[in-house]
Amino acid sequence: SPAQLPAMADAIRKLKSEADYAAFSERFAVRRTDPGFWAVSDALVERYRRDQPLQAGILDLNRFENR
Repeated sequence: SPAQLPAMADAIRKLKSEADYAAFSERFAVRRTDPGFWAVSDALVERYRRDQPLQAGILDLNRFENR
């Protein structure tokens, strides 16, 4: 949610190790195995189309890691 953005930005600034990344992912990431993954993906694509219609395209999700 937008209210989490300051906490997310702060967590990104504090990333120093693989363990930090794992904790960050656990709190903020949506894994490909998450039942809500496609809803999040669709929302991102729609936002991209709305905000940058000339640059928007198909997002390649093949290389997303599920970690």
